[in-house]
Parts: sequence; structure tokens; C-alpha cells
Amino acid sequence: MLPSRMHDLVNLRHLDIEGASCLKEMPKGFSKLKNLNFLNHYIVGKHEENGIRELGTLDSLQGSLCIAKLENINNSSEALEAKMGNKKHINILTFKWLPGSDIVDFQTSRDIFNKLQPHGDLNELSIVGYRGETFPDWLSLGCFSYGNMTKLSLSRCTNCRQLPSLGQLSSLKHLEISELDQETPFKSLESLTFESLPSWREWLFSDEFDAFPQLKKLSIRECSVLTGDLPNHLLALEQLSIVECEQLACSLPRVPRLHQLDVKSVYHIRMEEPLHWVVIEGTQLVNSILEWLADNQSTHLQCLVIRNLTISNCPEIDSFPEGGLPPSLTTLWIKNCQKLARYITSNGLQCQGLACLILYSWDDVKSFPREGCLPASHWSLYLGEFLTLETLDCGGLQHLTSLKELTIEYCLKLENITQEKLPSSITELHIKDSPLRRTEPSKDPGGNMNFFFDIAESMTDC
Repeated sequence: MLPSRMHDLVNLRHLDIEGASCLKEMPKGFSKLKNLNFLNHYIVGKHEENGIRELGTLDSLQGSLCIAKLENINNSSEALEAKMGNKKHINILTFKWLPGSDIVDFQTSRDIFNKLQPHGDLNELSIVGYRGETFPDWLSLGCFSYGNMTKLSLSRCTNCRQLPSLGQLSSLKHLEISELDQETPFKSLESLTFESLPSWREWLFSDEFDAFPQLKKLSIRECSVLTGDLPNHLLALEQLSIVECEQLACSLPRVPRLHQLDVKSVYHIRMEEPLHWVVIEGTQLVNSILEWLADNQSTHLQCLVIRNLTISNCPEIDSFPEGGLPPSLTTLWIKNCQKLARYITSNGLQCQGLACLILYSWDDVKSFPREGCLPASHWSLYLGEFLTLETLDCGGLQHLTSLKELTIEYCLKLENITQEKLPSSITELHIKDSPLRRTEPSKDPGGNMNFFFDIAESMTDC
């Protein structure tokens, strides 16, 4: 217990009570210490004379301040009298509620916290044990006011259903979610997005506890200096998007339900779980993912269930791994990967279960496809933006006996069809923005000549 008449020390400028763990409340009349410059802890009492309103006159405080036992505040009017917005020289602030069994009024908790809004030049903010379901407006809607905040720490916010709008914290370097030793935190949160955090360097998270048990969608975008791993146990996660995080090198967490992965401009990522949908975009990451696909094909074939794979804007990839593509793959989209395009043109594409093949933005290809280049299984083929393509080689399509749909778009130099005919299995042909003209086919004793002519006539009408 501090001296009961401490309020008589009106010229007191510095009070350090660090380590005074037995201190249960502050003495009465603290508001009289108007010359106080440094106070590292204030413990809210249950009485009016030592409650939160006693901080209202202490506008000269500077440096670091921790306000504890906020559960002793009865209403938002008391919190407003603390005048936290006037304490312009506080740069590190901690709000702390102690755990307890009291029945919590979520709205009252939020209203009280709303009135404790600090000034906008705060550098670091820690929130421990907050009891509300949602954060106050100044943190959820008005985050843009805290452009100097470099660190945000959230601990034991067990009732919260959503996180603050972290994307508006333009200077945030450190996000810490820790001390999850009471109940499962963020137990109802289903979607979490981090976006446009150019200074965020590390996501600190306790590995001992399972947070976000209902999180289904996680998106991390434009966090250019973020490094390190993601939380370990995201058991409900279904969709993960990591875009423009050039320094991020991490392992995917344990994500047994993950079926869609979208990555672009990421340095390196390691995966242990099977997926249904993978989108790869960028240059650094593609090899590690394709190697993972190959490893899974050879060592975890029974659990590999990837269905959709997109490889986009990866100019340095020049082949598929030795293990090839997974046999469960049904849809493959390859866009703007010129070295890979040359590899497929020369060596062919081996993927026996493929149903839909989309090839987009290929350069330096004048005739396509070469005979045996494409897998025979697929029933839908799309060729788009082959800017140098001049000839569609039907000889490379004859073995595609299951092909039903053929779409050709934005092939601005495509003018010729060679060899005898398109596959007779085709039921839909779409041609757009391609100056294709009919060339005289060879005689077709099998009776498919009309098919070719019909298609050719419709081509010239496009």
C-alpha cells in the first residue's frame, strides 16, 4: 500500500512503482499530483477518490503508462473523466483488465473502452484482458488516426469476435497476440484480413494455444517486410491468400481443411497439407510449390486431392518437376510463363486426369499444338492471347477424342488451320478477336468434311 497522504506531495514529478505486485489500488486524491511527469502504473480503485477519473488532471504524464484493473470502472462517464486524449506525451500505453468470474455486459465494456480513447500520436498500444465482443470505434473504425503506431499487442481478448482494422495502421511493425491462457480467443472469428501494412515485420503469436478456432479465410496482402511463420493451428481454415509479401518465408500452419491457396510475390513457403485449389503467381515461390506437388505425388499420393492449379506470371519456371503433376488435377491454368510454354510445346504436358486446360498469354509460338503435346483426357481447351500464333495445327488435336469445347480468343495473328480437321468430338467452338480464315482441307473419306466446313464458315463470320 502506498502512503495514504501521498496526495500531499504536490510537487512530485516521478513515481515508479514497477514490481509492486502486491499493490491493489492507488491512494485517494491522486488528481492533486498535477506536476507528475512519470507514472508507469495506475491501478484503478473501486471508490470515486481512487478511480479512473483521478487521472483526468494528470496531463503532464509522459513516456509509458499501464492502467490496470479497468474492470473497476462502472460506466462510460467515469472513463470519459480520465481525459486520456489530453495526455499527449504518453507514447506507450497499456490497458489491462484482470480475469474474473463476473457477468460481463459486452456493450458496457465497449462503451467504457470507447471513452478511454488515447491521443493519435501513440507509438505502442497493449490491450490485455478486454472483455467486450468488439473493439471500440477509435480502434476499429478510426485506426487511420493512429498513423504513428508501430506496435499493437492483444492479450486474452477472449470474447472478441473481430480484430481492429489493422490495414489502417500504416506504421505498424509488430503485431503480437499472446497470453492465450484462459479461454480460446477470437472463438467466433471466421474471416481475417491484413492489408497494406508496409512496416509490419513480424506476427508474434503464442504457439502453445489454439486461437481462431472458427477462422475459415485468412488474407495477408501488401505486407512487404513481413517475415516469420503463421499461427500453427488453424484447424478450420479453408482459404489462404498471401499476396505481395515479398519477404515472407514461412511454413503453412496445420490446416487440414485448407482447399484453396492463393500466393503472389512471396519469397518462400513450405506446405504439409493437401489442397484442392492452388494459385501461384510470382517468381520466387513457384519452384517450392511445384516441388511440394511432386513430393506429395510420390510420398502422399493417397491424400493428395488437388483439383485446380493456376500458374501465373512466373517467367523463370522452365519445366515441371520430375514427379510431374498430381493425377487428381482436373483444371490447369498457365498464364504468362514463357519458358514453361516453350517446355510444354517441346516436351508435351503429361497429366492424365486433366479435364480443363487454359493457356493464356503465350509468346514466341507460331504454330500450336504440336502432335502429342497435349494430354488426351481433357474435354475443354482455351487458348487466349497467343500474340504470335499464326497457325492452329489440327494434327496436334486429333488424339483429343474427349474434347468438347474449344475456345480461341485474342490471337491477333491466327489466320490458318492446317491438317485435315478439328476433332469430331467438339460440340462448342468459340472464336473471338482472331482473324482466322478457312484453308482447304484434305479429302475426308470418313464423312467429317461438312463438320470442318461448317466450323470454317462460322469462323469467317466472327
